[in-house]
Amino acid sequence: MSHLADQEDLYATLGVQPCASAAQLKARYQALVRATHPDKGGAAASGTAFQRVQLAWQTLGEPTSRALYDRQLAAARLSGPAAVEDELALAELEWRADLEAFWRDCRCGDGFRLPRHELTAGALLVPCDSCSLTICVLVPADGDARLEQRPPQTNCFFGAVRRTVQQQLEWGAE
Repeated sequence: MSHLADQEDLYATLGVQPCASAAQLKARYQALVRATHPDKGGAAASGTAFQRVQLAWQTLGEPTSRALYDRQLAAARLSGPAAVEDELALAELEWRADLEAFWRDCRCGDGFRLPRHELTAGALLVPCDSCSLTICVLVPADGDARLEQRPPQTNCFFGAVRRTVQQQLEWGAE
């Protein structure tokens, strides 16, 4: 999925919208399996359509892989550095136990959600759940930076967004 922009949209493969529920995805998958399975004479018995449906279901049918795919899809659709709203250290996000994720409110009224299981060291692009805004979250090598007070010194994927000298002095004084 590293070249997501070059690949077929898995939601389009199943013929559903990205906001479809798990039950809607499953129902559509089952209908397409019946219609495209080579043993049933589907898609001229070539199996190509069936394989595409299977691939889409393997990704979208499992909540963790679906969330990762959604994030990668959103990142692939970004047009450039202007789309990144802010750069934040992980410690600047609120932990929401009800969501099992780190959270930051968005100006649209919804928010940016980063599930703990998706934490990887480096700069992560996190899209808003509702609008086109994205933030860059800096995650240290240990994952949860709540115990670490100083933000990691790294650059966001889309450009060199650096902490100012004044911020560095303030962090050093603590």
